[in-house]
Amino acid sequence: MSAAVLNVAAVDAVDILEINKTYHIIYASCIVRGTSSSFLLAILQDVHDIVKLYMPGVNDRNDQDNLIIYINTRSEKYNLTYRGRCEEELVHKFHLEPAS
Repeated sequence: MSAAVLNVAAVDAVDILEINKTYHIIYASCIVRGTSSSFLLAILQDVHDIVKLYMPGVNDRNDQDNLIIYINTRSEKYNLTYRGRCEEELVHKFHLEPAS
């Protein structure tokens, strides 16, 4: 999967992320409750802290499923960068890219 921009209106635990800091993604899953789903990313905040981010599911379900498989099998490593909140669009912006 190539780099992607994730724009989400609500995300849990966003207040502890630093803008433009890159975080290593160590786990991903999709949580389904009734008709709604959430995308869970566990990121390494520092050497001792793992943070779980819950956000709405990725638009393309196949991309989301493949991303979960890649991350959890360690076949590809990904980083997440928080770009901050866009007040005009009322969304949080994230950049997701394969680790180099």
